[in-house]
Amino acid sequence: MTDFGSTYQPPGVYMDEQQTPLVTVVGTAVSVLAIVGPGIGYREGTEAIVLDGTTPTTLTTLGIATDSIEVRSADGTLLALSTDYTKGQTGTTVAKVTTVTRVTDGAIADGETVYVSFDYTDAAYYHPRRLRDYDGVKELFVEPFDAESGVILSPLSLAAQVAFDSGASEVVLVPTEGTASSVSRNQISASYAKLTGIFDANVVVALPVGLTGTPGSPGDIINVSLDLSNHVVNSTADGVARIGIIGHETTVTVLPEVIAAGVTQRRVMLAWPNQLLPFNGCANTNLTAGGSYPAAAAGGRLVSLAVQEGLTRKQINGFAGIPPDMLNTMTKAQKDLWSSSGVMVVEPDRNSRLIVRHGVSTDPSTLISREVSLTRAKDRMLQVIQDTLDAAQLIGAPVDPETPVRIKGV
Repeated sequence: MTDFGSTYQPPGVYMDEQQTPLVTVVGTAVSVLAIVGPGIGYREGTEAIVLDGTTPTTLTTLGIATDSIEVRSADGTLLALSTDYTKGQTGTTVAKVTTVTRVTDGAIADGETVYVSFDYTDAAYYHPRRLRDYDGVKELFVEPFDAESGVILSPLSLAAQVAFDSGASEVVLVPTEGTASSVSRNQISASYAKLTGIFDANVVVALPVGLTGTPGSPGDIINVSLDLSNHVVNSTADGVARIGIIGHETTVTVLPEVIAAGVTQRRVMLAWPNQLLPFNGCANTNLTAGGSYPAAAAGGRLVSLAVQEGLTRKQINGFAGIPPDMLNTMTKAQKDLWSSSGVMVVEPDRNSRLIVRHGVSTDPSTLISREVSLTRAKDRMLQVIQDTLDAAQLIGAPVDPETPVRIKGV
């Protein structure tokens, strides 16, 4: 710099050029959709074991459902319980240990190899799974529909299917405890912790399957939305910015504007209506399903977009439409009320495509809090700054005369 100490300099502006290091802005990972909810509740497995004498043989798989066990000989013959073999279990839930024992006078020869098939739910079943195609989803969590009855077998599979259909290139599935028809608020809330360390899961969809409520008795309808709100807010405070999307069951009659007002969070979106018609390929029919699935489709569409793009007027896929009884209630005045109250409304356009009317958050109080695209753009800007600073290797390096210049350059 100019020497002001030993040499006279007249008052004025003095400039000194310093060379700073070249800083490469670090690119951030694409957004990934995480879906938290119940699957079918089990996986299918088979083990080959050798039965010697009447000594119990222990299966290596834990958490086997006792009633699901079938034992067959090498030629495929189904063997009879009690007559040909017996079974036993110790332990509870995901840690159950199963044994099979040969019956002396049965059809199994001493030392024969048999094949045991079963359904099981071990601790690993509830671990998050990162998947890049729908075939992988079906392999882990089966087809979404029952081929005969047409009912939803695996909510997690159906949510992943519509998310992929709507543009998601990758999903993280987090199975919760509970069943395919019922999950509790606590079971969903406890599963959010499993997303810790999955830094690219920027959009989280919750599937509150089986939770219902009425205007006079809302139950956990608002609470489950608040749990999602708390998760995304706390995650963002910890440096992993997230947006949450939720929809509710067909039986919920709590007004959507009331649910949104109970949340009022710029990082949470409420999908409505809570009745849509996903296509059931197994039965070649449509069935009425809840709002969790348009929420998942919207999540899939959102992660496919640049962060500065919102969901407004964007198409979602995987549905044949909205049930007529529900559609008849969706007047312009009604949809204006919902949208202005912070509800993300899905509606058919003039070409009968399902689109998001306005991609609003549950906090419509200001333009900045209402538009989720602004929240995502801000998040991405901060993420770029943080990633670039981390990659500059300033933290942990010794402070030397060039450190201030390096910091200025970054």
